[in-house]
Amino acid sequence: MLVNVLLALVSFGILIWSANKMVEGAASLAARFHVSNVLIGMTIVAFGTSAPEMIITSISASNGQSALAMGNVMGSNIFNIMAVLGVTAVITMVPVQRQTSLFEVPLLIAAAGLTAIFYYSGDGGERVINRVEAGLLLLGFLVFLSYVVISSRKQVETADDEVKVLPIWKSLLWVAVGLCGLIFGGDLLVDKATLIARDLNITEHVIAVTIVSVGTSLPELVTSVVAARKKNTDLAVGNVIGSSLFNTFAILGLASMISPMDLTQVHDVEMDININLLAAILLYLFIFTGKGRNIERWEGGVLLTIFVGYIAYLL
Repeated sequence: MLVNVLLALVSFGILIWSANKMVEGAASLAARFHVSNVLIGMTIVAFGTSAPEMIITSISASNGQSALAMGNVMGSNIFNIMAVLGVTAVITMVPVQRQTSLFEVPLLIAAAGLTAIFYYSGDGGERVINRVEAGLLLLGFLVFLSYVVISSRKQVETADDEVKVLPIWKSLLWVAVGLCGLIFGGDLLVDKATLIARDLNITEHVIAVTIVSVGTSLPELVTSVVAARKKNTDLAVGNVIGSSLFNTFAILGLASMISPMDLTQVHDVEMDININLLAAILLYLFIFTGKGRNIERWEGGVLLTIFVGYIAYLL
């Protein structure tokens, strides 16, 4: 166990270094091509940091491990919104762009709502996400991608003087190296943390929602915190929302398409689905409380408190 703990700490160091490099490269690309940081965060950064979830959920679904697959997706989304965005808001007040509050966050609520509807709509008490419902989720992902492409043509912003503009090859290199480091570090951390959890006799569902989902979402946490400390909150918000939408529409949709996800015997997942919907709704409400479209420090504290209570209940 000592070796596993040491390797877990090493993997966390890899995550921090990789996140720094990826944020540096992504911000440089955004400044050079006058592309909005939030759109960079919702595509390159969000999809890249969600790669560990994609790998683990797809493998779990193909192996018939519905508890692990669904727990990973729901746990990752809850961690993204309540822990990642909560920590980011505590570090610095997070302003939210108008189009993010009017389209992207409502789309996040719709994704969480669809998941709940699919879960509760089974016949005879069955809780199965079938291939038709998986197709609807994948369709939602196409809608999201189309929105990103259209927005990228309309939304521009001037280069930030505080952002160091690197040569294109170097920016792309840091994004690529950062993504690889995040995936490697995330996989290593999940592997070692899971071994530690099993030694402590923790159930598969709890492992999925806590160790696995938090482990695979650490890239989002590190990336968003680094972005926030560099005053690049657009990248942090885009990363969280993009990753959560990618998790639900693309990852859950793909996993359920590979093998219909039977959750009938996984009773604890009902709470995960409800908390996931609550997190999306609270995010929307917090944006419009107070002055302007901001997530303030106290609201970040509320999100963190709910997350801690949720994890404490599971444990």
